[in-house]
Amino acid sequence: MEIPYAFFHLGYFIQFDKEDKMLFSILSFLVIVISIWTFAWWKTKYINKKNAEGYFLSGRSLGAVVIAGTMLMANLSTEQIVGQNGLAYAVSMEVMAWEVIACFSVLTLALVFLPNYLKHGVSTITEFLAIRFDNQFRQVVSFFIQTSYAFVLLPTILYSGSLVFNQLFGVSELLGISQYQGVMLVAAVIGLVGLAYLLIGGMGISAVSDAIYGVGLLVGGLSIPIIGLYVLGDGSIGTGLGKVITTAPEKLNAIGAINSTAVPWPTLMLGLFFNTLFYWNTNQFIVQKTMAGKSLAEGQKGVI
Repeated sequence: MEIPYAFFHLGYFIQFDKEDKMLFSILSFLVIVISIWTFAWWKTKYINKKNAEGYFLSGRSLGAVVIAGTMLMANLSTEQIVGQNGLAYAVSMEVMAWEVIACFSVLTLALVFLPNYLKHGVSTITEFLAIRFDNQFRQVVSFFIQTSYAFVLLPTILYSGSLVFNQLFGVSELLGISQYQGVMLVAAVIGLVGLAYLLIGGMGISAVSDAIYGVGLLVGGLSIPIIGLYVLGDGSIGTGLGKVITTAPEKLNAIGAINSTAVPWPTLMLGLFFNTLFYWNTNQFIVQKTMAGKSLAEGQKGVI
């Protein structure tokens, strides 16, 4: 028995006009976000957030599952969900190299870097650099990291995220404003929500929320290709996969050409490993999650 394509749309169950659908989507999204935030606050309200360790490291109380979930969400931001997916569609599956090569860097974090960070009791990467080198070196690195976050990383994430949210929820159409105004408005809202998460609850709320969102991301991420193949195959996943293989086989190539604009194959052996080594081992945004573990063992299990 074939399942109708409309089954995958909420409108199959509830009949809304276009504006009502957009409004319902926005309200349901807000309800989910607020509910998860409330649950995360309740789970972490016992943590003393008046000191640096409680606020920035959740009192070093995170278990392996929460560490794994929050690292997953920290890694899979709009850079990956929007940027890498778009690049895979435009070029090929060679962009998967970023995550495949990262496996080795993640193991390096678990077995080499994390034990050293916890041994010295640091809460930031730059603290460790001050111990290893000197305070002047720490200040220089801190300046470059904060500058890159402020002018490269955060603007990219905010723009790409707000662009997607504006298209998903039709904010521009709903409010009768231009796309630029809609994107700027959504970016401001995303920024304020992010600040609210961190200012009110610190690392604890962020980590628990990420773990919950991570489950949704896994379910949704696995569902999208299945539904896509189902629709492409007119009700048959196998037929849909066959169409992909025969119609655009070049998109399934996992090794980029030497002149590829995405990931040329020499990069796999020369530069990509060192790039991921930096990202997974010295990126404060990533490593801070592991430093918040109950113990070295919990942190290592969460990373792996």
